[in-house]
Amino acid sequence: MKKVFTAILVAGLCSFYACGPNAEETAAMEQARQDSVNMVEEQARIEADNARMEAEQAAAEAGDDATDVTEESTETPVNQ
Repeated sequence: MKKVFTAILVAGLCSFYACGPNAEETAAMEQARQDSVNMVEEQARIEADNARMEAEQAAAEAGDDATDVTEESTETPVNQ
């Protein structure tokens, strides 16, 4: 009886192993993982570009404000 049970157990374990992912499934899983990594990297690149553009815009606006203040201070006052 032990031998029969052992044979059934071994056959069951072999069938579980045989039902694992084949080469195509493994390649598909790897491709899906790589696609996810690429998507995250692309999103990070876009966010970095947006942050850089916002910083440049803020610096340009700050430069414009500084120019306006300088122009106001160089004007001669009008005596009334």
